[in-house]
Amino acid sequence: MMKERGYYTIEVAGQEIIGHFSVNFWALLEEILGFQTIEEMFGYIAQGVSLSQIRNIIYCTSSAYCEEKGLPRLFKNLAQCGLALGDFTDDHFNIVMAAFTGCKLMGLDVGVAEKESEDDKGK
Repeated sequence: MMKERGYYTIEVAGQEIIGHFSVNFWALLEEILGFQTIEEMFGYIAQGVSLSQIRNIIYCTSSAYCEEKGLPRLFKNLAQCGLALGDFTDDHFNIVMAAFTGCKLMGLDVGVAEKESEDDKGK
């Protein structure tokens, strides 16, 4: 795993996948899912884990990393990403989630919750 916050490296079926939980990740995920707000995004993440979520997260984080580094995308589409994840394990999941919980943008989750609490106080 990379040492910088929000990055991960995993090897699945002999293929190295590097991902970055960045603003670019959130924007790509937002575009794929058609969300309009940060609250919708965090609601999606908080639903629990599904195969679709794992695939979307890996696709968007790896695409963000490649675009930020000026590299061609690792996967041309979500289906290619899904095929590459055939050997995805609990260990891979734990590495990706450690990068997610360590990313700088996780502060937005707290900020949204704090804002909602403040709004509730005024009612």
